[in-house]
Amino acid sequence: MTLGDYIRKRRLDLEMTAQEVAERLGVHRDSVYGWEYNAFSPAAKHLTRIVDFLGQDPGMAVTRICGDRIIAYRRLHNLSQKGLARLLGVSVGALRRWEKNERRPPVRLFQ
Repeated sequence: MTLGDYIRKRRLDLEMTAQEVAERLGVHRDSVYGWEYNAFSPAAKHLTRIVDFLGQDPGMAVTRICGDRIIAYRRLHNLSQKGLARLLGVSVGALRRWEKNERRPPVRLFQ
């Protein structure tokens, strides 16, 4: 399940509209729909409110967002896993594990 899937499930479980969720999270309704349909991932600045909304462990949410964001970046820039791995100087296997949320990328890649 993606982070967007968790957001949608939680919204439906609470019988809330996307507009109500957007107001609660301080974002536009289209952002909520974009996340739910995995068109894009939430910006890091929204993580705290999303985690509160989901009522889940922040580590799980951050890990999911990481994999989702890597995939979104790759698609946005029309890169294959091999192409992005080459740009980052990592193995394709490592990149796959990050995308599957089995591992987290090393901090050095974000500095």
